[in-house]
Amino acid sequence: MHPLHVVIFSLCCLLFTVPSLRAEPDAAKLMLLPESALPAYEANIDHAKLIQQRSKSIIRQGARIYQQVCHSCHGDLDKPGSIPNSLRFGEGKFQHGSDPYTIYQSMTRGWRAMAPQVTLVPREKYAVIHYIREYYLKGHNKSQYFDITKDYLDSLPKGNSLGPVPERHDPWNEMNYGPFLTGTFEVTSEASRARPRPKRPADYIGPDDNIAYKAIAIRLDQGDG
Repeated sequence: MHPLHVVIFSLCCLLFTVPSLRAEPDAAKLMLLPESALPAYEANIDHAKLIQQRSKSIIRQGARIYQQVCHSCHGDLDKPGSIPNSLRFGEGKFQHGSDPYTIYQSMTRGWRAMAPQVTLVPREKYAVIHYIREYYLKGHNKSQYFDITKDYLDSLPKGNSLGPVPERHDPWNEMNYGPFLTGTFEVTSEASRARPRPKRPADYIGPDDNIAYKAIAIRLDQGDG
């Protein structure tokens, strides 16, 4: 029986790059997706308007998306994420920039170890950004909280669209890697299964909830079977 190498895929943060010990290249060169690979609507987004729209309902939406998409890698105030060098927003320092538009670019195109969030539309990305800014940065990491001014808003790329209307996502149904050998693993204990579950929205994933990881077993050497 020849050995199989198992590669575990994470939807939120894939380690595409390893930080170099040399001088940092231009930030644009660390983007994972070129602008030509983005949806056409990204060229006409009204970033200033989306940045100014930060109502309580939008921040609550951002909190839900953060739990689904970001929490497993970035963690929260109590626990670090699953990727050791992922930024902990409550205490870390942004490498690329902490202003809303730069964070948006990191989410949209990916940056270094941060995978592009291709399933999120602009309104969802800015909802997450508002949640991170208001909950983590403003409340616990003020040195990284960027003050939004009129001059800053005027400097942003101009557009007249907010992008597509967000649609409901079920990540567990969208993890389709094609015709490959896959497996789903769930790690839990009898004690955790016996605990009563608190009442939460159906799409909420808490830090102590069971997480199912999908894996793809790929043969890297030749052989039978």
